[in-house]
Formats: sequence, structure tokens, C-alpha cells
Amino acid sequence: MIKYTHAYNEEDEIIDVKSLDRDMNLGKFHCIGCEKELIPRLGEQRQKHFAHKVDQNCSPETYLHRLAKNIFYDLYKECLENQEEFILEYADQHYCNHFENSLGIKCNLGRKTKEFDLVSYYDDIKKEKRDGSLIPDIRLINTEKEKSLYIEMAVTHEVEDEKQASGKKIIEFLINDESDLELIEKKRISLHDERINRFNFKEKITKIDRCKGECKESRSVFIVYKSGKAILTDKMFRSLNALIKKGNVADFRFAEDFGNYSFREFAFVQNVIRSHENGVKVKNCFLCRYHARNSSPYSTESENIFCKFLKESCKSNYAADCEYFRPDKEVYAEYINEFEM
Repeated sequence: MIKYTHAYNEEDEIIDVKSLDRDMNLGKFHCIGCEKELIPRLGEQRQKHFAHKVDQNCSPETYLHRLAKNIFYDLYKECLENQEEFILEYADQHYCNHFENSLGIKCNLGRKTKEFDLVSYYDDIKKEKRDGSLIPDIRLINTEKEKSLYIEMAVTHEVEDEKQASGKKIIEFLINDESDLELIEKKRISLHDERINRFNFKEKITKIDRCKGECKESRSVFIVYKSGKAILTDKMFRSLNALIKKGNVADFRFAEDFGNYSFREFAFVQNVIRSHENGVKVKNCFLCRYHARNSSPYSTESENIFCKFLKESCKSNYAADCEYFRPDKEVYAEYINEFEM
């Protein structure tokens, strides 16, 4: 026999069986799912519950869906009438933006959990009322701005694709049994509970100048100097920013923008080529028609180039001061083919 913990009383109010006692004048109860008569079982040996007076083909899923929907509706109406809070938790992503304009980079300061009182914004509530082509379980409404928030109770079916694609903000409660009703009853929509989904919410982002330019954070960065020399190195943001302000940098690129380069050495060569093809005046032996590889072909520290014109080994930045430097795509194309840019 199906056992439920909630039912409608004669005034169509939702009653929790735990609030009933044998000594009370109970009246009649009917099922939230099938609307047939229920009998409260209030024995001391077994857990209190409602049972159908006559066996029914009652769907527990329908019961749960209607129960969750009506509990939310009743609680929110009560909050509106009494001006009580109904809290929505949300994430506020914080960044330090001191170097955003100069270096195009933000430092992640982490996410903070913030609170928003739904009652202070949504001053009306509708249950199963059409909104255009959609019929949400619950619709919270800001009547002045004509903004809506859909509340959906997912028992067997999650939010339909049409609703998700509508762009409407949606909060979905995953209700598997009556114990999940506490998600609603505490009047706080948690940010971290896996039983609550959100759709079409924009991430809240807060940018602040936390470091005031004194940040000691460093990243791997590829730099082309005005001299034409290039380097792949670790650099503190403030140091790189100082170089740029002095006018010493022709181009730069942080390591996270390198794409799928697996090795630091490959990244150096590929970024030399990228800068050259983007019109940056980089002069590096890896671009030159006269270069050949030494035994350590990609190292930026050793004499990794053999110059066929001068008949000698050198570092790849030697080209910056070489009068015989001749960039040749047919020659450096081997690096493009070897490691797709």
C-alpha cells in the first residue's frame, strides 16, 4: 500500500502527517496525487503516514510533483504576504583587473557565495500559468519590469529543451522522494546542492584592483623585443608591464594562449613564426633561409643553429644583428608542418 506523509485537508491546505495527533478533530483528507480520500495512520508503533481509504492506482510521481510545486507556491506566497526572505544563493567570481588593460590578463581571486532575496525582486507568483508557448510549474514575476523566473520540479522528467532554449532563467529542483522537500522548505536555494540545477543565469563577475600593481604573480610568456630578439621565459606581470611601458616590447603572448604545444621548445619556434607572419619585426635564425639545425634544434639556451652562410654555430637570436638574415617561408614551413600551428 502506498504511504504518503502529506495530504490536503478539507480546506485544501497541505498537511504534514507528523503535525497530527489522535486527540485532534481531524476531519477528512484527500490525496495530493489522485485526490481520493486518505486515512491518517497515527499509531505509536509505526511511522505516521497517510494511506488511501480504498486502494487506488495512484502515481507516486504525480503526488511528489504536485506536492513539491504546491509547497513552493504556498511558502513563497507566505513570504510575500509577510515580507520574509526567500534566498537564492549565487556565485560572484572575483578577479584582480590591474593588468587587464595593459597585459590583457586577469588574476582569479576565487568565487564567493552571495545571497539574493527573491521576494525583494519578484513580487508575484503564478502556478501552471501559460507564459507565451511555455507553461512553467511556478513562475515568479517582477510586475514592474516584466521579468520572470521559472521554478521547475523534476520528478521523472527534467526541464524540457524548449524551456532551456527559451532564454528564461530557470531553477530546477530534483525531487526523488519526500526527503528532498527540505530543499524548498528551508526557503534557501543552495548554490552547492547537486539536487538543484540552474539554466540561463549569467555569471556574476566582480573586478577589483587588488594588487595595485605590486602583484608577484608570474607566467610563462613569449616576448619579441624591439631589437628583433625573442625569448620564452617566466616573467612577473609587473616586470613585463614595466618593459612595455619603456617601449622595449614589440609583441608578447602568454603560455596559456599557445594552444596545443606540448613542449616549451616547440612553443618558442612556433611563436617566432606566428609573430613574423603577423607582421611583427622578429629576427630569428629559425626563419632564415641559411639556417640548419644543430643537435639540439629547439633549445633557446644553447647554440642550436648552424649558419650555412657563415659556416658557424650560433644562438637563434644571432639573426637580430646579422646582415645576412633572410626570412624564407619555404624553409621555416618545415616547423609548421612538423607541429601544426
